[in-house]
Amino acid sequence: MVSPVDISQIVADEIIQMINSEVEPLGGFFGEAFSPPLFQGSYLLVIFGFILSESLVLAGAAVMFYPLQFYLIPKLQRKVNLLSKQRVRLVRSLSERIGETVSGVQEVHAHNTARFELAEDSRRLGESFRRATGFNCGNSSSNSSTTRSITRGRSFPTQLAAFW
Repeated sequence: MVSPVDISQIVADEIIQMINSEVEPLGGFFGEAFSPPLFQGSYLLVIFGFILSESLVLAGAAVMFYPLQFYLIPKLQRKVNLLSKQRVRLVRSLSERIGETVSGVQEVHAHNTARFELAEDSRRLGESFRRATGFNCGNSSSNSSTTRSITRGRSFPTQLAAFW
């Protein structure tokens, strides 16, 4: 939470961007909270009715997987929500850092720290990219390899095992 003292130090454009990035997902949520579940639920019933009319054994096999899905989907959704929250925190810290650099550009030039600031911002952008895509860059702090090629992160089974 931002205290009233901190708000006076934030530029109006930053506040607008922060509010926009916080409100946009809520608008998407409320826009899609009812119609996709209704559509997909009715689609499920139609498909299940068709499978039931074709083969009772096949319908039984399809229903047998429902408990597994009811167990897995909420766990995976929690993980997605956690990653989304981490990304929002990372983007907030990045925008805060860039705002500080822009507001203190005279000090950056006076102390000749432009390369340091650029490197730090590049590192944070790389971290945001890595979290968003799952790619590990060769010069990332989380990857000990010295190659510069982009390599895929852990394999899906490894990630799934770590998830459980």
